[in-house]
Amino acid sequence: MPVFNTVFGLCVEDHTEGSQRGAMLGFEEMSFHQPVYSSNTLAARRTIVTRRESSSNPAKGIVTWYCGV
Repeated sequence: MPVFNTVFGLCVEDHTEGSQRGAMLGFEEMSFHQPVYSSNTLAARRTIVTRRESSSNPAKGIVTWYCGV
């Protein structure tokens, strides 16, 4: 779980930096493709998949994104 928290934290920080923070609604799926060791360096990449305006709050939007290493 520490690896997930680290990578997810990097993606959230990148996604919300410089904006008004809104609610994080959650995540849908998680998978690990290879082992990670204490000497490894992690880098995260975020890709926007979809985005739309919120029907209940026009000042905010809903974004779906993929976060990976």
